[in-house]
Amino acid sequence: MPEMPRPHRFASRALWRLTVLLALAVATTGCSAFRRWLVPPPSHVDSTVTGYGHAHPSNFAELILVVASLPGGATEETAIAVRDGHIMARGSLQDVDALRGDATRTIRLPGGAATAGLVAGHVRLEMAAMAADSVDLRACKTTADVVNAIKMAKQLVLNESGWLWGDGLDPSVFEKLSSADLDRAVGRTAVLVTPAGKPVALANGGMLARLGELGADAANHGGRLDDRQIRLAWQQLPPTRPERLKPLLLGLFADLQRQGVTEVHAFAASQSALEALHMLDRESRLTVRVRLYLDAERPEGRALLQPPPTTATPEAQVPKNDHLTLPQNGKRVPLVQVAGVSLELDGGVLAGSAALAEPYADLPFAGTLTYSDAVLQERLMAADRAGVQVAIRASGDAALAQVARVLTAMQRAANAPQVRVELPEVVSPETLDALHTSGVLCVVAPVLTQKELDHAKHRLGLLRMAWFDRAASLAAATPLQVALDFVHPEAMRAHDRLTRHNSADPEAMASVQAWRALSSGGTARLTPPIQVGEDADLVVWSRDPLLPGKLPPKVIASMVGGTLTLLIGRDSSND
Repeated sequence: MPEMPRPHRFASRALWRLTVLLALAVATTGCSAFRRWLVPPPSHVDSTVTGYGHAHPSNFAELILVVASLPGGATEETAIAVRDGHIMARGSLQDVDALRGDATRTIRLPGGAATAGLVAGHVRLEMAAMAADSVDLRACKTTADVVNAIKMAKQLVLNESGWLWGDGLDPSVFEKLSSADLDRAVGRTAVLVTPAGKPVALANGGMLARLGELGADAANHGGRLDDRQIRLAWQQLPPTRPERLKPLLLGLFADLQRQGVTEVHAFAASQSALEALHMLDRESRLTVRVRLYLDAERPEGRALLQPPPTTATPEAQVPKNDHLTLPQNGKRVPLVQVAGVSLELDGGVLAGSAALAEPYADLPFAGTLTYSDAVLQERLMAADRAGVQVAIRASGDAALAQVARVLTAMQRAANAPQVRVELPEVVSPETLDALHTSGVLCVVAPVLTQKELDHAKHRLGLLRMAWFDRAASLAAATPLQVALDFVHPEAMRAHDRLTRHNSADPEAMASVQAWRALSSGGTARLTPPIQVGEDADLVVWSRDPLLPGKLPPKVIASMVGGTLTLLIGRDSSND
């Protein structure tokens, strides 16, 4: 047999050198890009999500966030890789290392536990923003103080719509104030004054004349408006211009971010608020995700209740409530979404707890309903035809019973949007059963102080008190979310109130159950996920918020749509 030719000695030496160079490239951290090309992603990085199967340069993570742990588990470092506003992968830092590119920011937070962000489930966004631009009357002790405060503030806080709002007045001073007092302060400039925690208002002659011109019901007793007239005034008066709302909303959102809120459900919203939010979103200045429920009695809300045209454009369609999927084209998903319409059934727009306010002193028989059963059913049927979700503010047991009664009588399609019931306060056993069969979602507002509980007992009596603040019973009957209180901006107080630590109360919610109800995307039954494919909305706390401790946990960082804001510390990714 002829002898096979031997490789040239220089060729053998070159092959050996190439092998050594490849091995060094794989082992050397300075060749990270080449190493990622050479070594495929580890098997525990989820590669089933479309577009993220291999570490192509266009699919590297924009951000890798390293935290101490996820709540409820062992304390071990967890890395979360984010791109295009969604979570690409999670695991150890070694697990997600294959997704690190030259432009990837890696931020390691000392300590910290990551959770899904909290949700502010029922927010009067526009009113909360405008309250920051109103005349603060809390320090006024006499009617003369009010007149002077209004007079001095006229040139400073008069909004572009030409009317002035004074808020937070002591109810005892409010009772002594007259419409003529306000006229002396500002003449014919329209003024509306509201007391703290009462569903009433005082209008001067200029405001009454303006409401009459706008077609609102201005019937009054010495300028005093009841809760329904206040609601009509709020709907008829021109809203603040979007340009003015923008800085007010930014201040509000910064406060929310410090509380750990990543999602806001805005109730009774107007077109002006929607435009302001779209502006902030386009400017990449939003720090929360916002879902708006337009006021059903405003023109924009009525338009939303019309059935969509057969060939509706994507802009004309109402966004669905399904989970967002990973974008295929790398485009950023907007943080502002019109989720549906809101209805006011009972109580006033200024009532902190309408079931305990004066119009409801004779519960369970008192309460003036806004709609008849037939009108409410017509509104709900219109929403079903348009494919629009309805959020109903049902203050007091009469309104809540009406919602349950009408929904029980309706023949709704199985795929009809889920109805939200906002802030139920007094829930009788019969209403609780009806809510259970009607398939609604309830958004509750926890009572935060013992003083408020004592007031409820005094007003309602022991029998009706058993129907009040039934968080655990509602959680067993319906999906339950929690509305954080803007007056008291510490989110953990709401959590503490729901769990009622060290209490033998059978109505107490378990700690984990309450946390689910407080979290974006979660209810008292459903744990909000931090997993591949979900929106990159999360909060990093100074410690595990589900564990007891002497000091409440603080928010270290907040992420919404993949954009991270450090609230404590600094970005050390380039150190």
